[in-house]
Amino acid sequence: MGHHRLGRLPKTQRWREVVDLLSVSPGDIQAISRAVLRAAEERLRALAHDESLTYSFWLLTRITWAARQDDFAGTLSEIGLDVAEDTSSLVFISSVADRLRSRSQSTHSRGRSPSWPPSPCAGPLPKPLASAAQVSSTARWRTSG
Repeated sequence: MGHHRLGRLPKTQRWREVVDLLSVSPGDIQAISRAVLRAAEERLRALAHDESLTYSFWLLTRITWAARQDDFAGTLSEIGLDVAEDTSSLVFISSVADRLRSRSQSTHSRGRSPSWPPSPCAGPLPKPLASAAQVSSTARWRTSG
């Protein structure tokens, strides 16, 4: 865990401070956390206005909320995710990714931004979710054969 590299850190003073802390005080979790938050603050503020991220967050919180209800499948249906009782986890994840992708394409093809609160699918597919969708689609392809 934690040994995969997902890209390079920006070469700013704040990110250098994070790297230095990791080298000098790897056990000082609070100091490292503060330094990471300081270094990422500008990007985090920009992401607050990223419609794909806000929609993804909205949808994932609704899925979590649906899981707490007596009728999980029915509650999911209310937000536009139709699943059967025997739907596998991978197929479910894939359907969520497909839903995000579908909304993204329809929103952008009409040349408008989604409104807030989002209707059941807004914004482009974020990279982490796209990766998850690719993995689940690959798994579905491998098992369908």
